[in-house]
Amino acid sequence: MITLIFTTHNGEHTLGRMLDSLRRVAIPRNGFEVIAVDNASTDNSRQILNSFADTLPIRILSEPTPGKNHALNTAIPLIRGNLAVFTDDDILADRNWLCALKDCADKRSDVDIFGGAITPYWEEPPEPWLHNAVSFGVTFGLTDPRLEDGSVSPDLVWGGNMMVRTRVFSAGHRFDVRIGPKPKQYIMGSETEFTNRLHRLGHKAWFCAEARVSHIVRSHQMELNWIIGRGYRYGRSRYLFDISRQRNSTGSSTFGLPFPRWMLRQFVQDLLFGHLARIRGNHKRAVQLLWNASFLKGYMHQAKIRTIQE
Repeated sequence: MITLIFTTHNGEHTLGRMLDSLRRVAIPRNGFEVIAVDNASTDNSRQILNSFADTLPIRILSEPTPGKNHALNTAIPLIRGNLAVFTDDDILADRNWLCALKDCADKRSDVDIFGGAITPYWEEPPEPWLHNAVSFGVTFGLTDPRLEDGSVSPDLVWGGNMMVRTRVFSAGHRFDVRIGPKPKQYIMGSETEFTNRLHRLGHKAWFCAEARVSHIVRSHQMELNWIIGRGYRYGRSRYLFDISRQRNSTGSSTFGLPFPRWMLRQFVQDLLFGHLARIRGNHKRAVQLLWNASFLKGYMHQAKIRTIQE
């Protein structure tokens, strides 16, 4: 059986659409159940979840501690299936989604981590210039459409469409509560930290191209400040990733800070020229430069935090 797990924090804008799509998915062999964790919502999320109790095999939990990973870890001990599928409250499930994941798992008994395709569902279509200005993968959580079935880097298994064999959790593994979505500023990459940690222990990852969901990209996520903010969050995540891989070369420090001088210079340069491009109306160049400046700011901030903690 498949246990499908997701969390929601004030997700009323997309939650009903997401749950309605689950009602239409084809039922995989041995069936599926849903565990939904209300993570300190203050909107109508709980009422929306309750409204689907008669039409979905759903169990609804509450986790008052803010943070997606806290909520996921709350659900893990209650998993009944031998396969745990993780998703978000802002996806639309393809009808064959769960069957395709189950088929991948049945064919690859040696694999413990599975990822599927995440395509966009735009509430507001992006401006044409945005396509080449930022990474849609990092910024909007979309997988590369060129990915095919096969062995894959754990970096390319993302939380909107991820499956893990339950035996992994039986061995004691959990999500890192220091990372991931929280009501305020947060570090991206909770699932990739988890999958990379498993991969270093010898667990294999596999991509299932036919297992598809669509990510609802909301209108406000087209705003410049939101897009640039993703760069900052990714920078913090990237620093932790580099540390875990022991690949970050800190180089010489600047004013005693634990990152190379070139990084601070590049940040100032990108910030300055990014704002100039914005004033001149060159939106594509402005987003490219300001996103990179935001990424560097996040990277340096996380490096500084780590130094203080040590």
